[in-house]
Amino acid sequence: YGLEQMIGVCTIHVHASLAPDGAGIAITVADNGPGMEKDVLVLLQSGELKPQGSGVGLRNIEERIKLLFGETYGLSIESVRGEGTKVMLRLPLDKEEGNVRV
Repeated sequence: YGLEQMIGVCTIHVHASLAPDGAGIAITVADNGPGMEKDVLVLLQSGELKPQGSGVGLRNIEERIKLLFGETYGLSIESVRGEGTKVMLRLPLDKEEGNVRV
């Protein structure tokens, strides 16, 4: 998890629930950090913005999820500058076992 420096306490919320259509599980990670400008978010989602360090990268994670489970699953990101960022991960649910398929 990466977060730009900020003044004050950063709060990170993690929430998991059944997806609204019941076809998978939705995991949300949200923070109250500095957020991102819309143009930065677009570059990040397209893979044009390369993260610093040795992180795997959100684009790579998105592509792997879609390859393994199909186009219905993957990541989505919402961010507002000055308000924080929310990353939503959608994975399939093995209904017979009641477990996330990974």
